Amino acid sequence: MRPLILTHKLSIDDTMHSYILHRLRLALDRTLSRIGAITVRLSDENGPKGGDDKSVQVKLILPGHESVIVHERGSDLRAVVDRAIHRAAQTLQRLNAKRQKITRSVASRKLLATEMQYAEEANHMLATPA
Repeated sequence: MRPLILTHKLSIDDTMHSYILHRLRLALDRTLSRIGAITVRLSDENGPKGGDDKSVQVKLILPGHESVIVHERGSDLRAVVDRAIHRAAQTLQRLNAKRQKITRSVASRKLLATEMQYAEEANHMLATPA
């Protein structure tokens, strides 16, 4: 999957582009199979004036689930990119953990129901004379 990197009122060089791809790979490598698409939007609200106006939005599209969207803002673009990608990865891990917990809960209930059914059948067979 190739992440889409979009810019608005901001130009990035190949080094920054590679840096963003590298950070995404590091943060999302384990969960990449669950992500349908990745979009990173970079913008500079005030242009070259400076200040805390660099904005980064990371959007992870998860098939069959809600998308994860994280916004970060600051003056240093690399630091803002790092924070946004880190927060997106944490959010995705939390969602996956929650999904796993639900799946395990359903599976354990099914197992319990199956075991109870086997126990009833065994008791019925013991109680019925041959």
